[in-house]
Amino acid sequence: MNENIEKFLDYYKELEIIGRKNYFPELPENESIIGKLIRHEALQNLSEDLNYCRLVRNFITHNPKVDNNYLIEPSNEMLKLIKNLIKLIDNPPLAIDSAISKENMFFINKRENIIDVMQKMNEYAYTHVPILENDIVVGVFSDHAICSYMRDQKFFSIKKDTTIGDLEKYILLDDRKNEYFYFVSENTKLYYVENLFYKSYKNHKILAVVFITENGKKSGKLKGMITPWELLSDDN
Repeated sequence: MNENIEKFLDYYKELEIIGRKNYFPELPENESIIGKLIRHEALQNLSEDLNYCRLVRNFITHNPKVDNNYLIEPSNEMLKLIKNLIKLIDNPPLAIDSAISKENMFFINKRENIIDVMQKMNEYAYTHVPILENDIVVGVFSDHAICSYMRDQKFFSIKKDTTIGDLEKYILLDDRKNEYFYFVSENTKLYYVENLFYKSYKNHKILAVVFITENGKKSGKLKGMITPWELLSDDN
């Protein structure tokens, strides 16, 4: 067998193994994986190259030899292409890399004055502000919280001494009417978070923020947060 053909087929097998491990670990070993990678929403920028490799591999393996020789031979550039695909698929970006880190985010506690917080939100166009206790997210202050509070109280003003804690019912993480929050760990892949946001738009509630914690649970210390705006900015 030609040396480049042998290398290419070995690389193709490696590509299948790595693609299965990182993107489709639940699929059985005998199920084709490259076609699924081509259609994966997180790999659209690689789909053309993936399909090219698939076509070359299929041509090599499914066509008869002529005088005991394969009809095509992958070039050195072709080998570089598939090796680069292996590298990219073996190291998918993590959600934490596109997140606002805790060190750079605006967060508050329940004792803070609500008017002061609203002024800063307006100044920097913040939509959701995490409420922390010992670095753990215990609530989220947002425009939705204000609107729900005013609707239930049947008045349209906030007292000067009102604190975030006075809106206890409206800043809880659960039981929100129009939005919800999700928690993932630091090793969560970015494409998984992107898919969470995508799926939320098909539901009656909107996924407002994905919080990244050390253990992927509400009880974990906050490491970062992602809103749809971070994903949009990351694409530009």
